[in-house]
Amino acid sequence: MKKILFAITLVIVAMLGINTNVLAAENEAIHQLPQSYMANPIDLLDNSTADVVTTTIENPVFYDETIDLPSSKTYYLEPNYQDIVTSQSVVVSSSDSSSIGIMPMGTWSANRDNYENNNSFDIASDMSIGDPNNLYSGSIAFNANIHKEPWYLGGAVDQDYYRVDVFADAQLRLELYNVPTGKDYDLELFMFPDVKEPEWEDVTRIAQAKIGGDGQGELIIKNVTPGTYFVRVYPYQSDDWDETNFYRLYIGQTLQARSNVSIQSLKNAGAKAAIWQSDIEPFGLNSFGIENKVFVGSTLVTQYNFINQYANPFHEKLAEYAVDSKVVDTVVYIWDIQMRIQLYQILWDMAEILEDEVAANQEIVLTFEYITGGIKILGTVIGTIPTPQTKILGIVLTGSTTGAGFIVPALFPATWGDRKESLLNYLYVLMAALEADQNTSPSEIVHIKLRYQYQHEYTITGVWNYYIDLVTENTLEGFLYSGTSIGVTQSGSYSRGQVYAIRNLTDFISFKNGTLSPGIPSTGGGGGGGGGPITIEPMNFPNPLETNE
Repeated sequence: MKKILFAITLVIVAMLGINTNVLAAENEAIHQLPQSYMANPIDLLDNSTADVVTTTIENPVFYDETIDLPSSKTYYLEPNYQDIVTSQSVVVSSSDSSSIGIMPMGTWSANRDNYENNNSFDIASDMSIGDPNNLYSGSIAFNANIHKEPWYLGGAVDQDYYRVDVFADAQLRLELYNVPTGKDYDLELFMFPDVKEPEWEDVTRIAQAKIGGDGQGELIIKNVTPGTYFVRVYPYQSDDWDETNFYRLYIGQTLQARSNVSIQSLKNAGAKAAIWQSDIEPFGLNSFGIENKVFVGSTLVTQYNFINQYANPFHEKLAEYAVDSKVVDTVVYIWDIQMRIQLYQILWDMAEILEDEVAANQEIVLTFEYITGGIKILGTVIGTIPTPQTKILGIVLTGSTTGAGFIVPALFPATWGDRKESLLNYLYVLMAALEADQNTSPSEIVHIKLRYQYQHEYTITGVWNYYIDLVTENTLEGFLYSGTSIGVTQSGSYSRGQVYAIRNLTDFISFKNGTLSPGIPSTGGGGGGGGGPITIEPMNFPNPLETNE
């Protein structure tokens, strides 16, 4: 045991002419004590355990104390008096400074790894494999440690968070190994739910591995869909930390095995069309759930608080990569000539009704109603004088499951409200793309893309509102497709997708409901006589200005 003289005095250094270099030469450590801390007690801490050895002074004004300390250790003063105040000083002297050190707390620093600070979801280190423009199967492995913060920073034991953004259906493999001897680290996988108006509190644990004991590793294998995921490495108990010996974490991403789909094989199976559907369902919405201007969240920043209900890291990153913030969600491929001819006629009749029966600049809400043997297209006309009223126009497409009209809803948002002129423009674009006759080459293929766009607007109340809006084609270019297969990826999709063969209304409704299997179906009608002739029943239109009661 060594005798330590711990003395605190109020000293006017400049007036007394104390030579600090002399004190240092006499193995006496000097630490300046600011006036603001003079009323606080001073603790002496053991650096190996961060335990308080003694509270030396309760009221430090003029005080001398001699304490016994074990040899061959270093001790720290707490609080961490860093500020220089020349009128006050703390003098600590030891008869043998070679075996005992007493130092300012600021010299105690943890051995942090290169990925700090990553101690929570919102500041997790990004370890994503690839990005929206570069999708691939791959892995990353790296070393990090679990350290303990200095006592003056709270003494918390470290836990590490890593972010992994996945942009296509995949399998994640997380392997924790090289765990230091005598330490028990565990592993967790979390998902940021892709929902509207998200918050960090929505993060959900989807897997955990904690069966390994001291010095043993952990393993998680999980199939995932596109989104943001978080990997957490954390100590089992408060004494499970080792800032000297590092653990190793492996993160592997394997994309779901897929291949391009031959269009000839789809034709041989009786398909008249096909739909490519992205793996990404933004905010839980597929192409039939994306209506016009869907509200997904808001951000409010004031002088007093910050409320963020759009803290979705996945979509924030996707919007950064997307050109004009637009993402391809669905691509409809049509090669059957008779289908194209009859779709053209349906769209022509819709346009004619809008031209003749709806006033200029009138707003139309387009919806679809599935009935026995067909689909009705309902156009609701929104009146403005004297008060808004809903009017109806309707189109009955087909009474047969072999009819061509069943593919029409795939070309529109599920619910679309817009001005007459905008709807007409889109109808004319579709008509130009689908126009065909009996002399059209059977190898000619039309493909129509549906995109959604990230949008935001600022309100007079100081709120940023965020939306996604389904974007329709508005030019006559790029509709013809010259390929012989439908690819796993599509230009502008920033993801991968699956191909669904559409032979008849049954297939289309199954696709809409999420029950249709992707790929090439077995040959045959598939529940609707897909090989039969395409017919369409006469169209019966109600009075377009008739009020729907």
